[in-house]
Amino acid sequence: MIRLTHGLLFWTFILFACWNTCVYGFRYRHLSVQQGLANHVVYDIIQDSHGFMWIASEGGLDRYDGYSFKNFSHDQNQPQGLISNHVSRILESNYRGVRYLWLDTINGLFRLNIQTEKIENFRRNPEDTTSISWNNIRAMANGDGGTVWIGTSRGLNRYNYETKQFSHYLPNTNINEMYLDPDGILWLGTRGDGLIKFSPEDGVLAQYKHAADDPGSISSNFITRGMLDSEFFGNNFLWVSLGKKGFNLLDKKSGKFTRFAPNPQTPEGATCVHFETHLNGKHQLWIRSHPWGYHVMDLS
Repeated sequence: MIRLTHGLLFWTFILFACWNTCVYGFRYRHLSVQQGLANHVVYDIIQDSHGFMWIASEGGLDRYDGYSFKNFSHDQNQPQGLISNHVSRILESNYRGVRYLWLDTINGLFRLNIQTEKIENFRRNPEDTTSISWNNIRAMANGDGGTVWIGTSRGLNRYNYETKQFSHYLPNTNINEMYLDPDGILWLGTRGDGLIKFSPEDGVLAQYKHAADDPGSISSNFITRGMLDSEFFGNNFLWVSLGKKGFNLLDKKSGKFTRFAPNPQTPEGATCVHFETHLNGKHQLWIRSHPWGYHVMDLS
């Protein structure tokens, strides 16, 4: 039986989204601006391939080595650097042994060379058809063969390391989330156009939109932050977050969705506005919602 439990694990500080720490009782400590973090409003955290923690926030980008922070932020003397300090997502990429961090912002796409610490910006140039399609970046994913996929509020882009150019797809699509599955299929969560199944070779393979008379359709055409394959049910299923509409489980073979509504005991308008999903070894799905802490779904 699948059960959904609402756990009041509020973030006293938003830096470490360490759900496993809270649950299993490991020792942890809070890190704040007093310890060197640039800003307490944190949007994304990753651990890179060398073990460093990178934090995206309203204060730019922070690197944490376990002892201290180093901040990368807007500097008017560095025109190729960050234009603003609002960084919402981070993607690590490796091309021919050079490690990069791609930074998602509302003012363009930025790339940090981890070794040299040099930042480059990629912004739309109306006179250059090979520049990025729009500056409001929403999602990123590593592709095959030296490419990076970039989702914007005006279409999908593919960056080629060799040519240093962008190719454009779905120009009228407002992309809010992106997930590259193990089969090489891009799943694009949109604002208003539902869920799109996209093949790098063949283009759009399917589009899933809400239908009021079909309970097996997706609950909403507005996809929020969070998609991943279901390890428990197998690669043929995909979890999709839908903000206030809860979340759905897509059966990739049948194209049908199973709907999971928000907890009715949680105040209206405050559930699952944004959440991230994780699967752990106990066949539980952990869902981080804002501002109501965690939900735990028992998949067994």
